[in-house]
Amino acid sequence: MLYENVIRLKSDAVHFGVRSIGAETVNGRARLLLDGGGAVEGDVVVGCDGAHSRVRQSLFGPAPARYTGANAWRGLAPMSKLKPQHRQPLASTWIGPTAHVTTYPVQRNGEQFVSFSAQVDSPDWQTESWSERGELSDALKDFDGWHQDILDLFIESENLFRWGLFVRDPLDTWSKDRVTLVGDACHSMTPYLGMGVNMTIEDAYVLARCLEASPDDIEAALKRYDAARVERTNKTKASSLAMLGIFHSPELEKIDTARQYIQKEWSPDAVRERYEWLITYDATTVEI
Repeated sequence: MLYENVIRLKSDAVHFGVRSIGAETVNGRARLLLDGGGAVEGDVVVGCDGAHSRVRQSLFGPAPARYTGANAWRGLAPMSKLKPQHRQPLASTWIGPTAHVTTYPVQRNGEQFVSFSAQVDSPDWQTESWSERGELSDALKDFDGWHQDILDLFIESENLFRWGLFVRDPLDTWSKDRVTLVGDACHSMTPYLGMGVNMTIEDAYVLARCLEASPDDIEAALKRYDAARVERTNKTKASSLAMLGIFHSPELEKIDTARQYIQKEWSPDAVRERYEWLITYDATTVEI
């Protein structure tokens, strides 16, 4: 959808097979540096090149990643191969003392699937990559003793992906001269609040508003963008990591303590307090 709308606005905007290695500002112009030499100039460079961002590194230097102590599994299981309880139009989270699983329905070409993301405590880490393949035997070992409804997701999944969850120190600023960052390039976070993509879309919208408000002063626009976004995303990043201790609690090992824990941490009031500040934010009206 994003691609189609971009090329509708500018048919030659997208170029494949081009790798960037960084960005800089020279003589009042932004320059995207290309692998193999050469550069492309423009009014502004926006680095949205993910957690391993070369644009970020060219602006602020290396950002070492620290392992969080958890691995993530992701898969997509056809609903037709699952029990009826998986076919309800619900997003669900299953929690346990050392792991949790979030499931939700999706659709592709008319076929319905259950998409799932499963995080498990682990002393060993995998590659920090969303495309690292995982083995079914390892997934079943990680979730040994879990309900068959969860194991069925792994067993029936078309593909399994596994990666380590890492964090980086938050940045105090994302912009330098005429170059800035959005999304995982400047605030990669754990998935425990489900807000990574949301934050990226918010970034893009607020950035567009800032640039539109002062098209003749790009550097001032980027400073306003930083002022509007850095604090919110860094708070979200920290809150997301803190959720690991809420999802994975030793109190969930036994029925009696688990019931009390769920009533305390997952009551409507507790959930509202935890999430309301996140979902009531409006990128279309926030002060810039």
